This record gives sequence, structure tokens and C-alpha cells, in this order.
Amino acid sequence: MHRLSIRSLACAVLLMTATASYAQLYTITDLGTLPNDSDSMAWGMNSSAMVVGASEGSGSNGAHGFLWSSTSGMLDLGCDQSFASAINDTTHVVGSCGPTSDTETAFLWTQSGGLQNLGTLPGGTASGANAINNANQVVGTSFYGPDPNDLHAFLWTSNAGMIDLGTLPGGTYSLGNGINAFGQIVGYSGVGSSSGSHAFVWTASGGMVDLGTLPGGTASDAAAINDSGLIVGNSDSGGSKGNLRAVFWKKGNIHNLGTLNNATYSFAAALNDSGDIVGESGPKHKDTSHAVIWKNGNIHDLNNKVCGTTNFVLLSARAINASGQIAGYGTINGATHAFLATPAQTCP
Repeated sequence: MHRLSIRSLACAVLLMTATASYAQLYTITDLGTLPNDSDSMAWGMNSSAMVVGASEGSGSNGAHGFLWSSTSGMLDLGCDQSFASAINDTTHVVGSCGPTSDTETAFLWTQSGGLQNLGTLPGGTASGANAINNANQVVGTSFYGPDPNDLHAFLWTSNAGMIDLGTLPGGTYSLGNGINAFGQIVGYSGVGSSSGSHAFVWTASGGMVDLGTLPGGTASDAAAINDSGLIVGNSDSGGSKGNLRAVFWKKGNIHNLGTLNNATYSFAAALNDSGDIVGESGPKHKDTSHAVIWKNGNIHDLNNKVCGTTNFVLLSARAINASGQIAGYGTINGATHAFLATPAQTCP
């Protein structure tokens, strides 16, 4: 399964581009790789700073999903080809697993039971799980037919199995990205053949609601939702020349989070219940983005918030927990490695 087809898209005047004072500094832990691999990426994290993602070799070896903890290091979750996307506070991990990247199906992993195949929607051949809450409700995306656009967001529970969430009116596809403790789900959906895609929020009582875009925009994507109902994601606008801007939705209203100075795009990937948002910002379609955090709406480059000196260039922040720890990935000595950034009381 192609990552960009089943995972969230790394997808107007700027509201906030200046960086207000933010004194917090972080220590950086290199999470390394699985044995004999060269690269890794962190994608999710729980309140105990247990991190999940994927590790991959430099040759023909496929990617393997991992679970990392400070006590046990990096654990291989198995499967020929896999990617671990999210983890909850009871150490239940979700992602995708299969013989090849194009035939992966969503999985739920537990310490006692290992990998459980969650299957696909009827008619589908592949799926991927992107989020899980502490009630073990799983959200993701599944193919439901042979066409590359035959994609629908799903909700999986142990009692009901995989439930098709459908699409926004006029849409033929949707992708599910995030869920909070109350079962509110976010993602994005097509809205018509010529109208791009729009972020949505789904509830059991209200179904799928269109969150819209920045003024003049045609595309938006909701990546995550916290327990207060604050939603983060991305949108283009009439003035962004096709470049996405990190945004948040509060009570249905969209707000532009802006970019780093001289950057052309930004991407909001995750947030915690305090409203701290993490992601990346940089030149469009370049591997020179920088991991960022938005505090009170102001953007800060994490590379400028590191204790001492490090060989890391922090490229993307993908998760943040209630303690303010941040997981993501960057480059170090020519390789891509997962990292954990931990707030420091004082720098060593």
C-alpha cells in the first residue's frame, strides 16, 4: 500500500509568522533503528513516551513497525512489511502489515496477543490504521474496490468490526486520521470531481461534517483532534499559491497557524490536550523542513530549542504528549532517525 494514498496527506495572509519568546529547551534522544537497518521514523507516542513508527534497511529490506521505550529500546513488531502509526496508554499499537507495501492491512498489536489483522471494508484488498484511543477504537482507511480512489475512512471496534464512515456529499473517497477519547474522528474527504478535498469531523450522532478550508482554498486535511475538540491539520488558500498552511479549527472556525520565516508551507501533525501543536515547516517538496511547535499560536523551530549541540537536524515532529515530550524524525550523520525530545528543567 502506498503510504501517501492511505495515510494523511502532507497536506491568505499568514496569521502568525513571528515567534514570540519561548524559553523551553529540550534534550534529544536518538531512537536508532532495528538491527541492520539504516533509517527510522517516529509516527506516534503515548503518555508514557512509548514511541511507534517504522525502521527500514538501506537495501531491499522492507520497513518494520517498531515500539520503542526507554527501558526496552526498539522492539520489532514483526510482519514482512509494516508501519506502526499510533499507540494508546495501554500499549495497544495500530498500523498496517502485509507481504508488500501494496497489500498491507490494518493491524492491532498487543503485548499479550501480538498482531491482529483488522481486515478491510467489503471489496477491499488493503487498509491501514492511523489512530487509536484508550477505549481501543481504531480509525484508518480501507480500499473498498479496485480503483485507486476507492478509499473510505473507517472506525473499528472489537464489537462491531470495521464500520464504513462514507464521504462528504459529492465525494467518492475519504481517509481517517485521528480520534479522541469521545470517539470524534477527523480526516478528509473528496467533495466533488472538481472541488478538491475537505477536512471533516465525524461523530456517531451527527455523521461527517465538512470543516471547509481557508478563504479561497480548495483542499484541507484534518490530522488530529484532542479531547477538547480542538482540531489541527492543513489547508491551502486563495493566496498560498497551492502551498498548504498548518491550521486549527476551534468551534468550527478555521485559523491559519502560519510558517517559519522564509518558509513556503507548514504542516500540523498532532496536538495535546493543552493545545500545544507540532508539525513541520519549510520549502515545498524539499527535504529541508524543520520540526516546529506552536505555543499559544506562535511558531518555534525545535532546532533552536535543543540543549547544547547535536548532529541532529530535526525535520518533522509527529506526536506530542501531555508532558510536552515530542516524537518525530530527523537526519543525523546522513541517515534518517526517529527522535524523542524531552523538556529539560536545566540543560546538562
